[in-house]
Amino acid sequence: MKTVQVTIEFSMELSKFYAIQIFEKGYYMIKTCMKIPSTIPHTIESKLLGSAGKFDTKVLSPDAEIVSEIFKIDQPKQEVSLKNVMMFKFEMLLNENKIEEILNELEFQMSIRLYYKEDDYTDKKPDERKMKLNCSRELKLHFNLQRGIHDQRNLLFLASQITMVSIVVHGTLVALQPPHTSFRKKKTWLTRIFPFMRKMSKVPTLQRAVFGQTYKPELAADDGNFVVQECFLQHAYNFHSMLCTYLLLSYKGLQSYFSDLVKTLPALVNIMPEQLDVDARFTELRERIKDIEDLSELANHIHVDLRKLSSDLLHLWGTFTECIFSDDFTAIVAEKHKELQEHRWSEAFFCLDHDREEALTYKKESSSKKHLQISRAIKDSSYFSSISPLPMDCPKLYGDIQNMPIIFEDRYLEHINEEVCSTSDHAAAPDLSSIVETANAHDNSQTDVVELESVTDYTNQLQEGPQPSESSKEESETTSTDDETQADNPKVESLTEDINQLQEDLQLSEISKEGSETKSTDDESQTDDLKEEYETRDQLYRSDKVPGPWNEQSPSAPAQIIPNATQEAFAAAAEGVHVIVFVHGLGGCTEDLYLIRHYIESGLPRERIKICMSSSNEGNTHKNIDTSADCLLKEITHFIQYNKLTVSRISFVCYSLGTIITRAVLAKPGFSCYLKKLHTFLSLAGPHLGLLYNKRSIVNKGLWILQHASNSLSQLGFRDHPDIRQTFLYNLSKKPGLEYFKHVILVSSSQDYFAPFHSARIEMCKAALKNTYSGQVYAEMIQNILTPLVQNKDCNLVRYNVVFNLPKTPFTFIGQTAHIHFLHFLPFLERFFRGAALKYFE
Repeated sequence: MKTVQVTIEFSMELSKFYAIQIFEKGYYMIKTCMKIPSTIPHTIESKLLGSAGKFDTKVLSPDAEIVSEIFKIDQPKQEVSLKNVMMFKFEMLLNENKIEEILNELEFQMSIRLYYKEDDYTDKKPDERKMKLNCSRELKLHFNLQRGIHDQRNLLFLASQITMVSIVVHGTLVALQPPHTSFRKKKTWLTRIFPFMRKMSKVPTLQRAVFGQTYKPELAADDGNFVVQECFLQHAYNFHSMLCTYLLLSYKGLQSYFSDLVKTLPALVNIMPEQLDVDARFTELRERIKDIEDLSELANHIHVDLRKLSSDLLHLWGTFTECIFSDDFTAIVAEKHKELQEHRWSEAFFCLDHDREEALTYKKESSSKKHLQISRAIKDSSYFSSISPLPMDCPKLYGDIQNMPIIFEDRYLEHINEEVCSTSDHAAAPDLSSIVETANAHDNSQTDVVELESVTDYTNQLQEGPQPSESSKEESETTSTDDETQADNPKVESLTEDINQLQEDLQLSEISKEGSETKSTDDESQTDDLKEEYETRDQLYRSDKVPGPWNEQSPSAPAQIIPNATQEAFAAAAEGVHVIVFVHGLGGCTEDLYLIRHYIESGLPRERIKICMSSSNEGNTHKNIDTSADCLLKEITHFIQYNKLTVSRISFVCYSLGTIITRAVLAKPGFSCYLKKLHTFLSLAGPHLGLLYNKRSIVNKGLWILQHASNSLSQLGFRDHPDIRQTFLYNLSKKPGLEYFKHVILVSSSQDYFAPFHSARIEMCKAALKNTYSGQVYAEMIQNILTPLVQNKDCNLVRYNVVFNLPKTPFTFIGQTAHIHFLHFLPFLERFFRGAALKYFE
């Protein structure tokens, strides 16, 4: 029997609307609604703040929506301040013994719908009924009884146009009391057919709510007073104690959060109510209720206490909502959300340092297989499954823990520091750096390491050797190379000897763990959750039974989060702007890179950068690559001259074929005047070594067919000349280019077969070693490209391998899904650019 009526209020603000990329003028409108599962008896009441500063109250049906004001967007990059504030009030019936459990597991769903109508060039705003749905998003609010919910989210709308709205949400428990309202009962199959048969719940009497549903009043035989049995009396005491505890915990959480904000904004000190000693108040209430001698009035006293606590909580909540939607408050909430996101971006992000010379070497054990083993071990661990979601999340847009990509970063440094790197002095996370290299080294060390029991069985199975699945048999057959084949190959004998010698001389460094920087808060429960999560992750990373580079090649754990760039970050640059050129891939267009552009622009000062979205090769990428390079060079030159730019830096963000076209531009005489200004080269799935030695035979067959009708694909397949040393890619490898950049970032995925993993990373592969002639040419190309880069100590080379959690589909099998994920998969874009890539453009 549900015997407690719970009241929860949410305050939401549509703060700002951003037109990231639009193609025509138009009017926009946002509709918002909230709901919870129908299995819980409840009602929803909404309030929309009108122009007069008053709330217009409206009881919502399950599908009703609150409509924002209609606003107009005239140009891209336009920002509109909405300041639409709305309140949602939930009244629900819950079991008195499961209040906290239900509320902490309950998902409040918020639906945000964006409507649009083209501009008809009249001064009148369009009728609301004539506006069409452009895009919709479903947000999940993860409520906590003690902390409530306080979060901010920039929600992207991806449709024909790219827009974004800033949402601020606050919510808390405001009242607990015996039921006083009737609710519609849960739907059954019969009431779904005959809705009129759905009945309302009965409101129990106050005595039954307090003493229990089986309570019946009895009169004493001697004096006629009411008699309460001990079991019913104990139920009343527990009922009072439990509800008072929940109300005071909610009060404490809201008071603590409010106090933190007031410390940042001292002007609000006079607004905040006096601090309440929650423990003392609870002790007072509990002792006072036990002193009541007239048991007939006990229920009324309990009801009065609950109403008084709820009234105090509502007063604090009302004061809080009066001032939270100022720009200063919104900025603080956004900063707290950023801290939570930075912690989330650092999850499953591993970094490994190498000597620079290792970039030119080949290792027998493929890094892709190591990374795949590590990712499997992590995803099957208790730590990974226990990662808590963000307070306000959109799984469809930003993904969840299950589809979180795991990123491996390989940095090639001049000198590897053998000392264990420590976390920042300001980092709140515990030190996660003492990860052992091997089991023997661990036994001799003095560091206590706790193994995760949940991953022991799995890691033992991995140590015995992974069992190949049916889908991986083709990869194993294609890439397997035994020692006898390599030894009998005189053309690559010297290369393998150098590799073996380097592997013998390589000293394994210890692993450092860079925890994300988080500010301390007064919220003890939230801090404890964060510490427990770090400790669990620490145990996982310390476990020497988990196979992978941390036992052999020592990666550091999550990458340090880079804060948003500021004006000071560009003070060292010469006068002028930073031109960032975006180059799309085969058969692509400028729209392919709009999302990446958004993430880069949002993290850098706009007045210091200038974006050039290349469109000169749209619809014509199958022509000769050299011809495409001429078109791109003319486009860049015209862009700089037309805008009369004084250029201090030039960076390139290239995807797939665009990486090869860009490298061809660098070798052009017309670009020589800009070589000294080159800053960052970001290569996303770029086939720098062509399309040879692909693991998927079906992809090779498809490319062989397409190469007959595409000059660029023919060049990528080394079919443009009978002599492989006369092909376009081989000649391009001998030309200068990448070594002029400050940062060369090679991003790839072992699941991408459209741009082979080794080709995108510019490294040797086993299949190339099996071929006497082309394998040697392959090695020469790697030497031609990377040797000047490695010799330039001012050039930073970084390789990334991204392991996606992909569904089993034909497109995944051929590698197309992973190839496209670099452009449109928001969980990857969020973590990669916010957590790592932006620093290369500062």
